[in-house]
Order: sequence, then structure tokens, then C-alpha cells
Amino acid sequence: MTATFLSAVRLLDRPGPSVLERQHFIAVRLPNLAHDGANVPISVEMEHPMEPDHYIRSVAVYAFEDPLVTKGVFAFSPYNGRLSLSFQFRMNAGDHRVFVVAECSRHGRWATSKVVRVAVGGCHTVGAGPEALKEAPVRIGRPRLWVPEEIKLGEIFDVRVKATHSSRTGLRLLEDGKTFVPAEPPIFLRTAEVFYGRSWFRPRLVNTFLLTSVISDDPLFVFPLRADQDGLLTVVFTNNLGQRFEVSREIRLKR
Repeated sequence: MTATFLSAVRLLDRPGPSVLERQHFIAVRLPNLAHDGANVPISVEMEHPMEPDHYIRSVAVYAFEDPLVTKGVFAFSPYNGRLSLSFQFRMNAGDHRVFVVAECSRHGRWATSKVVRVAVGGCHTVGAGPEALKEAPVRIGRPRLWVPEEIKLGEIFDVRVKATHSSRTGLRLLEDGKTFVPAEPPIFLRTAEVFYGRSWFRPRLVNTFLLTSVISDDPLFVFPLRADQDGLLTVVFTNNLGQRFEVSREIRLKR
């Protein structure tokens, strides 16, 4: 599967000499050693235009050695203004090569990778044997949203939104320490949608994040937004049970 994947993208492990390669290099920050596989932080940045005729459509994160390969697929738009993203996810114990794939509206898909070692696995949320993993009860609540107190017209600022939602893969790790089997229904955030615009008009869709059961508990997402109008910023989470959780902030620009 990894070989097929690599044949479908252009892989850059470092910025290339050409403008095209520099624009499409993906800077990824991951810890060399993640002590807790239930909460592995990742940050992604690109020095790429985010204009209507040339922008990064999506960023996807994969770990092919993991029992749950896809960590998330995150759609962006020119309204973001620049490309950056931070969030947290689950991984199994061991050494993993994490791939990040970005799709450009003009130049197709580009990728990079980084190796991370996970000390204690976090993909199985149902334990096995006498040392069974004892997860806290599932917790679901309202998300929280933060933006800067002062935002200027044309400024690209960071949006920080934190969900209050547990994530359970429903997988059990058998006593051989290698085999995962479904043990109970999963529960997780399936999507996050970001809307921005005047409340009296239909706000525009800025981002759609397709999430999976390996997103960490209570994840914090950080991403940019270009401030081009007064209006309402709204983030809507939907879980795999169809429940919706919404948070909004009024954006008033300083002129």
C-alpha cells in the first residue's frame, strides 16, 4: 500500500532548489519520541500561495504501520490566507513513519514524512488481559473558541478551537501485543466545519475537516483565517452518532 501511495505523489523530504519545490515543501513538526500514544501532537506549515487560482486544497495525515491508517483529511480554501494546521491524534506503540500529503489546486499532490517513536500505544481504547486499559468515561460537551482580541482588516490570524469530546476507536489489543480486533462501537468526532461571514447572509464555508476515531480526546485545532469582513465565525463539530456541537464568535475588525 505504501508503494502505491508513493507512486501517486511527489515526495519532498527537504525544500528543493526550484520555486515549485520550495512552495510545495511541507514543514512537519512531530516529537521524535511521543510518550503517550493517545495524544501525539502534529503541526504542518507550507509557504504556498492561498489565492483563488492557486492554493492548497487539502492536507491529509497517514501512518501506514498503524491499525487505523488515516489520521484526518483537512480541506482548506483561499479564505484561510496561509497554510498551517495543528492537532493531536492517536498512534500505536513502536516506530512509525508519518506521511503528510498536500494537494495543490494547480500542481497535484505533494508529500513529506517524518519518523516518530511511540512509547505507549493509544490506538486500542479497549484493553486486554490483566492490565486492561481503563479509559475514563466518555465525555461530551460544548466546544470552545478563541480568536485575538484585536483583528485588523486583511490580517491573517490564528483560530483556536477545542472540542470537548472523547474519542474511542473500539479496538482491543490482543495479548500477543500485535493484533487489533473490534470490541465495541467506536465514538468520535466525524467532521468539523468552519464558517465565516455576515450573519444576515449565508456565511461561507472556509474549512471542512474529515476526522477519524484516532483523533485524541478533547482535541485542539489551530488554523489560520484571513480577516476580510465583519461577521460571525462558527465551528460546527458532528460526531459519528449524528450529534452536533457548535461554537461562534463575532469578528469585529479594527480599522
